[in-house]
Amino acid sequence: MLICPNDDKSIREKIYKISQKNIPLFKKKALTPQWTTIYTKTILKPKDYEDADLEELMNKVEEFWLHFIKNDFVIIENIINTNIDEIICKDISVHPEP
Repeated sequence: MLICPNDDKSIREKIYKISQKNIPLFKKKALTPQWTTIYTKTILKPKDYEDADLEELMNKVEEFWLHFIKNDFVIIENIINTNIDEIICKDISVHPEP
């Protein structure tokens, strides 16, 4: 998962701050002006390719995916849902100016 360049630096900073409150799921890393990686997972290791056939590799990918969907994805989704207002809606007024 990456924080990409954006003209609105405040959104990038908000996403970054939220990610840093959720270590170790997200990487502890400095926010850069360009791309900042905040989440990665290794699916297959170089050793997996040495003696494995395609079916074994597919099984490992499927196993990874099922684990990811049941675990990290749920946590990430909850973090986003909990913080969505802070990320995109905090500066929007719900009452129009008179």
